[in-house]
Amino acid sequence: MFYHNYRCTQMIEDYKNKNNINYYAIVRFRAEIQSDDNFTLTDNLLENTIYIPCGYNYRGISDRVAYGTFDSMKKYGELFMNIANYIFARHALFNPEYLLMFHINTNIFSQFS
Repeated sequence: MFYHNYRCTQMIEDYKNKNNINYYAIVRFRAEIQSDDNFTLTDNLLENTIYIPCGYNYRGISDRVAYGTFDSMKKYGELFMNIANYIFARHALFNPEYLLMFHINTNIFSQFS
């Protein structure tokens, strides 16, 4: 899961640079999740901010849906590059939601629900 986020972010960045495209927002949505909830992007996204709906936070932050500016989501996707450090050096739990919370808090993100 974290590797896929990382690789997707790299592919988006490669495409963005190759085609000189700027994105307003990048949305990360787990494809196996089914929801009838409405989803609306926030106007005027803030840098260094990840927008995550409330709910399903098992000892951390839900990894079901997240969005933000390209730069914010690039940092979000870099969790994969830091997993070993988080678990071994900082004693973070190996729980996806907890690791995500630890990554967001460690990288000085703001989080809005």
